[in-house]
Amino acid sequence: MLAVPIYFLDLALLAGGGGSNWINLDFRRLIFWTYIAWLAINVALSSIAVLSFPKSGLLRIHLGSMVLSVILLVTGFVGYGKLLRARAIADQRTFMESRRPLINVIELKGWWYFPDEIYPTEILHPGHADDVRITLYLFKAASGPAAGDITKVFMNSPEQGDDGEYFYGVLPAPSLPAK
Repeated sequence: MLAVPIYFLDLALLAGGGGSNWINLDFRRLIFWTYIAWLAINVALSSIAVLSFPKSGLLRIHLGSMVLSVILLVTGFVGYGKLLRARAIADQRTFMESRRPLINVIELKGWWYFPDEIYPTEILHPGHADDVRITLYLFKAASGPAAGDITKVFMNSPEQGDDGEYFYGVLPAPSLPAK
């Protein structure tokens, strides 16, 4: 019977409409379903305890089962969170291993400074180029960027590790300009 007021309390406390314009999280029914899960655990534990220890006091059994129900509920939430995190890590590892053969699909065969290394004028600003990065894209779809595309970034000394979408390679020495 207490589930009905808990339901309306949940609606009153966690009603939508709050939050920012950037992200809006919906926590409706969080209190209600947490209460229902706790209640189900409590009823099961109390029933088992009453049948197992018929001579113990009912108040002691119910109080003990309430505390144990909270402990089991929290342990279940924490365990489920760790299970989801482990699964996400395993999925990321599998994704990375499936993408590993694609690291060398994009290859930089030649590049040069125009007109020369001391005074490159075609990239951004005239002047000496200390840190050159060349980014190449491999699109899965002919229509352009989509999920699953590969990006390879060539730089002097890559410090990041590959993440399955962005691969990093050492920038080869500049070629002689084509005449």
